[in-house]
Amino acid sequence: MQFLKRAALTVLIVLVIGVSGFVGWTRISRYPALPEATRIAAQATQSAEGWLVFKPAQPSGTGFIFYPGGSVDAAAYAPLMQALAERGILTVIVPMPLDLAVLAPDRAGAVLGAFPEVQRWAIGGHSLGGAMAGQFLKNNPALVPNPIKGLVLWAARLTTSIDISQLPLQVLDLYGTQDGVVPSGLTDEQRLVGLPATTTLTPIIGGNHAMFGDYGPQKGDNPAPANLGQARQQIIDDTAAFLNGLQ
Repeated sequence: MQFLKRAALTVLIVLVIGVSGFVGWTRISRYPALPEATRIAAQATQSAEGWLVFKPAQPSGTGFIFYPGGSVDAAAYAPLMQALAERGILTVIVPMPLDLAVLAPDRAGAVLGAFPEVQRWAIGGHSLGGAMAGQFLKNNPALVPNPIKGLVLWAARLTTSIDISQLPLQVLDLYGTQDGVVPSGLTDEQRLVGLPATTTLTPIIGGNHAMFGDYGPQKGDNPAPANLGQARQQIIDDTAAFLNGLQ
């Protein structure tokens, strides 16, 4: 009996150390939002659930649920979400536990019922967030195409285990040609793994991985594009046109 108690205590200690180490790693490797992004995030409406909501002055009837990239502060995406709201789109940034969407891919479900004024929804995200947006759709196929009509991927790929290719879904896949995190040399076939035939692949020439958020350089990435402002404008223009074109 004493042996079993000691063994159980040992296992518990190992688990506590392991969990503490993992949590510590996520804090050390975290990419905080830059000051301007933090300022803009403070202007958003923050829900009781912690969502950052940007409401348009002239709503188009479209809503966009956004999952942040892995280990990236949710506030880093506030400038681009604010810009989309200025195009009539209600945008909702969904923060994730430990900044990892893989720990809570189904959080979008609660957002869908919280804004009855939205007539059509899209979900998307950056990097890991985009992949987990795809996971949400795989987990909840009955939500496609009503109310979710679109998926937006920013520097993100699905895997063979996240196959949504048969869903009646419109998809926009934006990627930088100089991305150092998601390999830039992928073929179109590799980028389309798990995605429906309705997917539109759109390269941002010279763009990198971190340009989709305001959090500075990312480990393993290539330098930011020479004209970051122009690249960001393409992200905003292409995403807004896609979202406002959903039927």
